[in-house]
Amino acid sequence: MSALIIAPSAYAEWCDLFKELKQKTRDAEVYNALKQGKFEWQKDISVRFMQQLLDVVNYRFSIAKNQLQNDLTTVLGQDNLLIQALNTFRRESEFLHEVLNLPVIPQKERERYRSFFREQVDKVQSVLENIGNTDRNGKLLMVIRSNAVNRTN
Repeated sequence: MSALIIAPSAYAEWCDLFKELKQKTRDAEVYNALKQGKFEWQKDISVRFMQQLLDVVNYRFSIAKNQLQNDLTTVLGQDNLLIQALNTFRRESEFLHEVLNLPVIPQKERERYRSFFREQVDKVQSVLENIGNTDRNGKLLMVIRSNAVNRTN
């Protein structure tokens, strides 16, 4: 049985939860604790806080992109598996987008980081559509657009 995750208040507690989030083992529990956490936003410590958080987001986003790329090479022509790969990537990117919306982050910073992250997801969608354009019958492009990774629910 895993230990109960407590909302962080000290910088070290935040770092511990960021490490756990990076491991991707108990996302829902960790995210709920992070949302309830407290943090006094001060210049020096806030920079380190954001570096730690962005490290996690970048790490997980990189893994998700690599997995999508690997999946694309193996599932082309298998629509159900392609749709599953696109949806998996979209769910991960939506989760990471929400992680960047933690209430302890000042609104201006949240908007800036979330906007930048959304641009990165849009770029992935653009690359996917370029790949879809190479399909002569247009079916691949239709599947990619119908299951867009940058679609928000």
